[in-house]
Amino acid sequence: MVLFLFLTLIAGLIVCREKNGGAEFYVGLYALAGIFLSLAGLEIISGSIDPLKSDELFYIETATSTELSELFDKKRALWHGVNYWVLNVDIGLNGLALKVVNIPFYALLIYCLFRIFDRRKIVWLLPIFLPYSLWVSTFNLRDVPILLTTTLVAFLYAKPGAQKYYAIVPLILLFMLRPFAAFVLGAIVGAVELMRLLRGVFKGIVSKRAVVGMAAGSVFAGLVIIVFWEPILEVSISYYRQFIFTTGEGRVKHLDRIASAYKSQNILKDLVVSMVRYAATPIPTSMLERAMSGGSEMWGLVDDVVRLVHQTVYYGMIIYLVAHWQTAISVLRALRKEQTILVLTFLAYWPIYSFHLYGVTHQRSKLPLQIVVFLIVMLVWGRRSSTQSYKAVIEGR
Repeated sequence: MVLFLFLTLIAGLIVCREKNGGAEFYVGLYALAGIFLSLAGLEIISGSIDPLKSDELFYIETATSTELSELFDKKRALWHGVNYWVLNVDIGLNGLALKVVNIPFYALLIYCLFRIFDRRKIVWLLPIFLPYSLWVSTFNLRDVPILLTTTLVAFLYAKPGAQKYYAIVPLILLFMLRPFAAFVLGAIVGAVELMRLLRGVFKGIVSKRAVVGMAAGSVFAGLVIIVFWEPILEVSISYYRQFIFTTGEGRVKHLDRIASAYKSQNILKDLVVSMVRYAATPIPTSMLERAMSGGSEMWGLVDDVVRLVHQTVYYGMIIYLVAHWQTAISVLRALRKEQTILVLTFLAYWPIYSFHLYGVTHQRSKLPLQIVVFLIVMLVWGRRSSTQSYKAVIEGR
């Protein structure tokens, strides 16, 4: 619990300094997280669900059965290290302290998004629009730190001059959480810088800043590729090769778990269906049906209710974007560098996880795409609101 309290203090000092709603957001966030934990606690006390789930237990068992020096040889080294510290050094409360350690990380994630998107107060409402994103922070899982470090890289890389290289620190942390995510992010940074340079070439204006940016992006992406190439891509290439060439049972561990109903002889069809499955499921009506029948046996009724609200709002945001697709395209074209890097990196989860398990993946793996949808809706709403206000002023004259 000491680690949680320390992180809460640090996050509070950072977020509450923001005069544009920072303190109110921080207090509200912890209050909502407390409600979530209280409701989950009632389910645990009733005996309907276990306090720790499959992946949470995996981290705890690894931390209690492995030497500290051996943990850093694993692909999830940083999160294994957090578990080791809480269970062996800190006040672990039999692993329950790990249920809250992500909450300050989540607060910092929202704060970074707030800074990247021009301190728009509506960003503070992300936990309300996508409540499952906050719900995930009450589990001993690495998803929130992955999103936080990714966002920090995008935020810091856009800093002027040599300050951009501070982004290497969260990039290394990201690699220690999920190596493949670090590789994807580094590649996208290089691609964004290349696109910016080519845009200047086509316009006949190649500024010194664009050339320096391209050089920096190349160094940044090059370091990622050189250092992380083999350990990241060896398994991943093997995995995607199985998706393409396997029509029956795959030889890769994860693909072996997928029912044959999700596979066909048509690779293109499988990919398209998988992408739709990743983006559109679970359907709110299916969540409602399961909630009314008592909820998931593993995750509980509260989890299903939170996901029902989350998916219902998410579907509403998609409908809003479809209705205002022209404004959405205009908004995407106007994104700054750090916004572009973040949006493209989060969007990359869509095709990657459409391969992964044929789109049959857990809700938390879909959060990056859903956060992008929220951010675009926010920008579209802001653009349309400012335009309508301007028209009202003109017409009033």
